[in-house]
Amino acid sequence: MRPASSSRVALAGVVIACALALLAGCRAEGGVNLLSGLAASQAEGVTRPELVTDGVAAREGNRWNSHRAAIFASLESVLLFDLGRSQTVRAAWLQADNNDEYELSISEDGKKYESVWKAPNSGQAGLRDRFSDKIEGRGRYLRLKPLRGDGNLAVTELAVYEQAPSAFPPPIPHRTSQPLDVMLRNRALLLGLALVTFVALAWRRLPKLWLLPISVLPVLAAVDFARALLDDWPAGAREVSFVRGTVAAVAAIVVVLEASLPERFKPRRIAVAGVLGICGVGALLAFYNLGHPQFYDQKLGAWTPVHHLDLRQYYATAKYFPEIGYFRIYEADLAAYSEDIGVSLEGLGDQSFRNLHTNRFTTVRERSAAIAEVKQHFSAERWQAYRNDARHFRETMGTSHWLETMVDLGGNATPVWIAIAHLMFNSFEASNRAFLITGLLDPLLLLVMFGAIGRCFGWRAMFVCMTVFGANDFIMFGTNWGGATLRHDWLAYLGLGACALRRERWLLAGALFGMAASIRAFPGLALVGTLLPAAWWLAERVWNDRRLPSLRTMIAEQRHVLRVLIGGAAALVVLALFSSLVLSPQAWPSWVQKVSLLDADAHVNPVSLRTVIAGSDSDRSWMLTARLPLFIACALLLSGLLAVACRGKRPEQAAMFGLMLLPILLYPANYYLHLVCLLPLAAVLRSEDARPRDAADNWLWFLLLAMCAAQYFTVLISDQRLHFYFASFLLIATLTGALIAIARRDGPAIVRAFALRSSVPESQPGAVLPSRPDIAA
Repeated sequence: MRPASSSRVALAGVVIACALALLAGCRAEGGVNLLSGLAASQAEGVTRPELVTDGVAAREGNRWNSHRAAIFASLESVLLFDLGRSQTVRAAWLQADNNDEYELSISEDGKKYESVWKAPNSGQAGLRDRFSDKIEGRGRYLRLKPLRGDGNLAVTELAVYEQAPSAFPPPIPHRTSQPLDVMLRNRALLLGLALVTFVALAWRRLPKLWLLPISVLPVLAAVDFARALLDDWPAGAREVSFVRGTVAAVAAIVVVLEASLPERFKPRRIAVAGVLGICGVGALLAFYNLGHPQFYDQKLGAWTPVHHLDLRQYYATAKYFPEIGYFRIYEADLAAYSEDIGVSLEGLGDQSFRNLHTNRFTTVRERSAAIAEVKQHFSAERWQAYRNDARHFRETMGTSHWLETMVDLGGNATPVWIAIAHLMFNSFEASNRAFLITGLLDPLLLLVMFGAIGRCFGWRAMFVCMTVFGANDFIMFGTNWGGATLRHDWLAYLGLGACALRRERWLLAGALFGMAASIRAFPGLALVGTLLPAAWWLAERVWNDRRLPSLRTMIAEQRHVLRVLIGGAAALVVLALFSSLVLSPQAWPSWVQKVSLLDADAHVNPVSLRTVIAGSDSDRSWMLTARLPLFIACALLLSGLLAVACRGKRPEQAAMFGLMLLPILLYPANYYLHLVCLLPLAAVLRSEDARPRDAADNWLWFLLLAMCAAQYFTVLISDQRLHFYFASFLLIATLTGALIAIARRDGPAIVRAFALRSSVPESQPGAVLPSRPDIAA
């Protein structure tokens, strides 16, 4: 037995030796990826670094921001690997975005690195393979970092070898990859479908416990969406717009489901309120770019929530209004710039900018006398302060971008806003910290406004207003007002004024409307709206009585309207005096001159009936003149429908209808159309659950939400003039549809009211048709 045993042992030894030799031969011939499955020991500025060594690459030509790629945030991003011991590296393989270059370095001590390979860029699009077997280096630590690129930095796989495999480049598996932005949009859409499904199945007649199983789908969809958002962080502008469109579409469908489903299939109120709440909060987050700062600080090399572009105009205009007024900001900027960089005005002669006195483009050479003269309006101390503040914006924005913004139209807020901002801005020098604090004033005011709407109109109305606020695309002109200072103050005062009317605090409501009008002028249309129900009352009294009612009767019957007007007038007078004292009485004529210049020229971004009729090209004035009969007819028709809609309405509803006159009669810039978020308050609401009373009011809510959803498609239009033309068309179509629906409901009552003249005996001069109780209540 012993010999046999020995032979077996010998045979086993031979087999083991052969196996070891074979393995050693394979290793020497085929090579082993030293990074296979190895986690990075350090990852600075790299998202999902584990994908670089997972053994799978994307198919060549796939988009750079795929779910198989690690994203490098900047050229300073670094990946470090600890091989465990010193090893020789003779070959490497990398897949990365085509037009980026990467450097592979090696080190023995992890401190001093030696470059062993510079992976070149590729002339073909998408993710591309690069490799080399001409590498020679030894060390324990490997470092991968981008050398140069277009900012879209992505790596799917890195492999390094002690010996180049016999088949080189190595057969690394390539799999189809999905772009992260597409995945995020898909997850947002799936979340929207899950929320709609939840509401559609949350029948009132089923037990409450039924809500638990059907809530699993939206919860899972929300988790999936959150993961996709983290993978694609920060989300791009299109993805943020898609989220806005999705929440608006979900809210619109929910409003329709609640209004149109048969009674046995009606969704539970808590389910509707919950989904509308999710939509409202989601829309607000989308307005603030889903939490990621929208602006880049060139000085710090980091993203910032501070809106330097907006503050660059309004901070200087307000703080230094006594010196530069509405018209001299660019002359002062150029004078400060010339002194700071030590270059004469002659050396800046070809630099172009907008002459705000005429709104025409000019050059430093043409305006050199005005630029040199602007310092005379400053004291030495104030001029030095101006130079410091201008330098802050130049450094944070970057000199080239700062100079480019001199084509803007400058600050155009009323003297009341300028006076308030002057007192605030005059107390500190320009700094990111100070602007971050002042930038919180707007979200604070908006939260107060939405809270007041919830308390006065109901939480459901509040959620719809929040959704329309965050989901509409009117203000998205490359960015929004998040991070600016007191740019939504007028909107907050309008919303609070509507709440005051709802609570029948007439003087306060008028004062709030007056304050909004003193800041941006057009909110005065809310005061016009409050007059329309009173005008209907007067018209019906005259029609039936065949004479004007006495002044005492008018005051007694319409005392609330008179108090609103008194509150508005008092606010306007007090604020006008305040601004004249802080600035000067000349500020108001200057402002009138400023807005007259703005209204005289065609601009890219107005959203109005005038834009629909005449466009916004340079021939806008000629086109409007040629089509003036059409414009007048459309304006009269829409104004008439609006007047019909105001009959018998409560004051707060009529005030919101009055705001619709802005795009119908005037020529507002896109960002002022954010007031559409208050239009849901024009609907007649059921007091028990704060939802629209009937089909016409449901139609108003649905159209406003559907308009926001449809605006996603305008985001895809790169031509700005066409973008805002379609935005104007969407808005006017929405208002027209809503007003027609309300007029069809309320019009017959008006006909009946004026038809009763023949049936009212002349001996009853005081007899009038009472307002419809279901509307006036």
